Amino acid sequence: TVNDSLGHAAGDALLRLVAGRIEGAIRSVDVVSRLSGDEFLVVLPDLENEQSPVAVAEKLLAAVSEPVQLEGQSLSVSPSIGIAVFPEDGKSAADLLKSADTAMYRAKANGRGQAMFFEERMNHEVRERVSLERELHAALDNDQFTLCYQPQLDLRTGRIVGAEALLRWRHPERGLVSPSQFMPVAEEPGLIEHIGRWVILEV
Repeated sequence: TVNDSLGHAAGDALLRLVAGRIEGAIRSVDVVSRLSGDEFLVVLPDLENEQSPVAVAEKLLAAVSEPVQLEGQSLSVSPSIGIAVFPEDGKSAADLLKSADTAMYRAKANGRGQAMFFEERMNHEVRERVSLERELHAALDNDQFTLCYQPQLDLRTGRIVGAEALLRWRHPERGLVSPSQFMPVAEEPGLIEHIGRWVILEV
């Protein structure tokens, strides 16, 4: 967003500022690096106890969330932090990074501005979400969606004055899938526009 609105120079300045704030919130023995884009990695060796990452994460959230003055404008950054602990969440650097990444995306999905530990169930939920997203594409192609119409009554006259179209997904294996289960997934990859168009044409 910063790159698009203020230019890449401003985006780079913001990244340098955030990197400085991260460095200022950790110990001298800790390591910070920029992975890609706006993602940073912090390695915390010799932890005293399992609560240590929480204390560091809270310091990082507070430091990075402070408003930033850039190009004469005040900007807010909402960091999301995923925490993975060796060896429980991975015995190699690659596995730890994957676990931290999974936890970070869960923190983002939960509203940003927070830190979350990796949990094994997250892997299952991520796989389930990817599977559901793939099946939603197929649902549009294979005509698996259907509409139910709920009448709207004028309570004074008792007459039907309209109807609400309710979307339902008749999955060949899962059965009737609740909108509360598939709509959040549909909104992520932009499928919602295609589904919305189908609903309007069908109605």
